[in-house]
Amino acid sequence: MDIKAFCSYPFNRVRVTAEGNVAMCCFQRQDPLSDESPYIGNLLNDTFDDIWYSEVAEEIRRSTLDGVLHKKCNSPGCPFYPLKSPYPVQDVVYNEYPTFLEIDLPNTHCNVGLEDPWNPKHPACVMCERASPLFKPEENHLEKVIGKIKHLMPNLLQVHIQGIAEPFYKDLFFNLLDWLNYDDYKNRCTMSMTTNGTLFNRKTREMYLERCPHSITNFSIDAATPETYTAIRKLPVFDKVLENLYAFDLERIRNRQFLRVCNNINNMNVHEVLGMVHIAARANVEYVEFNPTDGFNHLILVNESNCGQFKKAQKLIEEECERLAVPLNFIRPLDMGLTDRLVQITL
Repeated sequence: MDIKAFCSYPFNRVRVTAEGNVAMCCFQRQDPLSDESPYIGNLLNDTFDDIWYSEVAEEIRRSTLDGVLHKKCNSPGCPFYPLKSPYPVQDVVYNEYPTFLEIDLPNTHCNVGLEDPWNPKHPACVMCERASPLFKPEENHLEKVIGKIKHLMPNLLQVHIQGIAEPFYKDLFFNLLDWLNYDDYKNRCTMSMTTNGTLFNRKTREMYLERCPHSITNFSIDAATPETYTAIRKLPVFDKVLENLYAFDLERIRNRQFLRVCNNINNMNVHEVLGMVHIAARANVEYVEFNPTDGFNHLILVNESNCGQFKKAQKLIEEECERLAVPLNFIRPLDMGLTDRLVQITL
């Protein structure tokens, strides 16, 4: 069925968490200033069909068709949140089931911080919520959750693996493929995921390329020198990550196995943005992406006192990407719009 709506996600996208929670996209997340749950149901309590066709799900769709941002979507992360209505309308295909599945990895483990991120011998990344003193590990029911949604696979065009955990740690990524019966659909369904590259060795890459012939691979690096990488990521493996990145570029089939480099920018690495562009250029990426770091660690985030530095960094990135012909994407302005806002206040 063809319809017109300002957002396609309530009609063709779904996100599930390791605790069984279901949302319509990654932007439906808990607002710290609200008690309103961002989820439309939980797979440990109900079937997927009961949740997908529930009254709250249909209410979100009706609201979206009416051009109104539903309260479960009305959160700062939503790209429509800062815009004024009426929102621009787009053509949307609405089938029986979603065509895009997002799977949140459990936050219980990672190869950075392992299972105990407060252990001084292996601390979590400084950007990660696992490094927060308020961090609470989730209940991990991921295998059971996948069992309740794998009937969606015949309709899916893309599966995206996301979350703060490294997907290749303890073979979790390949376990997910098995639980989804992904091999049966790999020639028509694109797999996308983000890796820190530390475990993406030759054996892992060979298995990944064979089992995911259509893929979008995001390398999250966040540095351009070993010193900055180790300061942020805690692991002294920057050179190994680049070795894996450049090797993967040579091994992939470019017209169906796409490669991106993603960088979260904060005051620990904002001075290295040109080096990040150079890394992406050498890896022949489909595009390089930059996003201002968010989260609990306010000491490293863009703010009113340093926003000018981030605005300048964005201009440098744009100029260098144009010079090197590297495709570029910004999820949000690096200065979060603070520079212009401050100028308006002072006028």
